[in-house]
Amino acid sequence: MSPALLRPPEAGVIEEARVRQRRQRGAAALIALALIVGSLAFYVATRHDGSHRGTGATAPTAGQAFATTPYMGVACGVPNWIGCDRVGLSVTLRRPARSVNATVAGSSFALRDPRWSGPTHDGRRRTFAGFLQPAGLVGRLGVKPLPGQRWLGAGTPEPLVTFTIAYGSARRETVRARVPLMAGWG
Repeated sequence: MSPALLRPPEAGVIEEARVRQRRQRGAAALIALALIVGSLAFYVATRHDGSHRGTGATAPTAGQAFATTPYMGVACGVPNWIGCDRVGLSVTLRRPARSVNATVAGSSFALRDPRWSGPTHDGRRRTFAGFLQPAGLVGRLGVKPLPGQRWLGAGTPEPLVTFTIAYGSARRETVRARVPLMAGWG
């Protein structure tokens, strides 16, 4: 064997290799951190939880928000009578929420009637119902009554209703849907 092969490696060469390894590990850690931060930023920018703060976020459709079609009907307590000018509106959501507000023909109201809304679990529910009075049945909604302030549902109006759904933690969704007005409630 040659004497050059029997010599121990110089301490400087080993130390240089260790420095290179540390640099490579540091660079790999920075790249991994950048990927994690980038992924989180992408998630926040494109999430559809109702905050709509991200780029490209779209409002959910009625089919995405509601488990069933919203129901709206004249709620005067007397069949086919519209004299009280009151409507009931109910929705069942796909996922529980803290509150739902609706705007019908320019009038806003909360869907929180305790008799008609579903039970709460941890402050959230899936079924919400409420009443709007005066509803503007003849003026704003376009109901054409029969004599005696009766309406049988002819020429059913389908106003555009705006629902604001609050899920909590400042997360909200706005959903718009045409909801036909029925002649009766309950």
